[in-house]
Amino acid sequence: MTESVRALAARFFTRFTGLSRAHGHFRPEGPERERDGKQKGFTETIHAPATEALMEGHVSGVYGIGIVPITDNGTVRWGAIDVDLDKAPSLNAIARDVLRLELPLIPCRSKSGGVHLYCFTSEEVTALALRTKLMEWSVALGFAGVEVFPKQVRLAGPRDFGNWINLPYFNAGLKSFGARYAVRSDGTKLTLSEFLTLADTLALTASELDNIALAMDLSFGDLLADGPPCLQCIAGQGGAGDGQSNKMLFNLGVYCRKRYGDTWELHYDAYNNEPFINNPRGHKEMAQLTRSINRKAYEYTCHESPIAQACNRQICLTRKFGIGGGDDDPGVVFGSLVKLDTTPPTWIWDVDGSRIELATDQLKDQARFHSACIETLNKWPRAMKATTWGALIRQKLDSVEVIPAPPDASPEGTMWTHLQTYTTGRARAKSRDELLNDKPWIPAPADATRYGEQVAVGRVYFRAAHFKAFCEQQRMTGITERKIWTWLRERGATHHEFNIGGRMCNCWSVAAFPEQSADISIHRLSSEDM
Repeated sequence: MTESVRALAARFFTRFTGLSRAHGHFRPEGPERERDGKQKGFTETIHAPATEALMEGHVSGVYGIGIVPITDNGTVRWGAIDVDLDKAPSLNAIARDVLRLELPLIPCRSKSGGVHLYCFTSEEVTALALRTKLMEWSVALGFAGVEVFPKQVRLAGPRDFGNWINLPYFNAGLKSFGARYAVRSDGTKLTLSEFLTLADTLALTASELDNIALAMDLSFGDLLADGPPCLQCIAGQGGAGDGQSNKMLFNLGVYCRKRYGDTWELHYDAYNNEPFINNPRGHKEMAQLTRSINRKAYEYTCHESPIAQACNRQICLTRKFGIGGGDDDPGVVFGSLVKLDTTPPTWIWDVDGSRIELATDQLKDQARFHSACIETLNKWPRAMKATTWGALIRQKLDSVEVIPAPPDASPEGTMWTHLQTYTTGRARAKSRDELLNDKPWIPAPADATRYGEQVAVGRVYFRAAHFKAFCEQQRMTGITERKIWTWLRERGATHHEFNIGGRMCNCWSVAAFPEQSADISIHRLSSEDM
């Protein structure tokens, strides 16, 4: 029996579970495309959860959905390797490589025409475990420098929404593949139902993910064992382009010095004769390169072509003969910087995939930044020269993403968000007496009759001490009890004293919050996004 669109959307929603606080949406801007082939449009993070109804809109082609894979607990149920259009040889070629390497990945055409390679799990696994595997697999496939989702292994807190990725099968419905379809290894397109069945079949347990072995069949064998992923990728793709062989040979010399020590020169010449070196150099040129590399302990030219295009610093740091350990090297990967436009500003910085909230002084001062890393991430980056640190901060500020502060970003807004969660997201009192048991109470009409003017229907009652303890559990620090009660009064809260079983119960009441709803008006997109 054929599944309905609603049933497929429900399965799709379950398979692509992720961050529950928000989702992404892409709104196209006409038929024009960017230079990289991506369609022009507006991306926005919606501060509301995705729902089955919205997912039905996605597969029906009326509202494109993006999901942040990582949850607030740092776990995931899926991830993806994002290969841009300019780096993807073809969807079918990548599908064949996935089969050759026996990887549990499903290749899908992306919105921009590139390729997303999805991996699914049958249970929650740590974002770190899945991200590490996906980065290793991207290297084996020859795409070391591409994006991997989840982009983070830890979110900074409730104001951090991470990064979302556009989902496949937009506008697929029942009879269409849509433009974002998956393929089998032979290039056959998969329907949405077939894709979901294959995802269920390939889904890994945490143990299976941990133990999966990479079938490395790269032609250069042991030549680049435990070396930088950039060199492995370039070699696996047939070598550096025209005019780049000298750079490739120089970096291979750095690798040989790290791997073979004092005897590195005895091994170096062999690399010049490998198929991944276009136009092998003569004896005189190799001798000149050897003398140059011997002058000092050079590091890899990570920021220069062709190495930069295939760089995966996070994986390289784990390789025995990779980067790290040199002068002025922090030993961590500094990712994107986000500015939350609060007063004062809040900075969110990605350090080795873990996001951390910082004040401006912590961003400027390296020592204070290190203290924040130790306290929050259990990491201590190596110290950099002051000039290097300053240059790094300026570089990150040049590309900083500025996010307008949500209404709940201020201390007062945070308090009201906590109050809404406290009164709507927990078991409620069935009677006034249960206020003593840390339960908010919403009187029924019969209660108003029973207690007269003491209580009112449509308000929620709660004990001050219980709510204060809840705020402290949510790490709401630096706000005095008096300030909380002032904010409550300013927004119409009323103080009450009840005699419950001979005990005086002090409590507050506010207008009851509406139940949480993620209903969003779905508008039809232009056909350019389908």
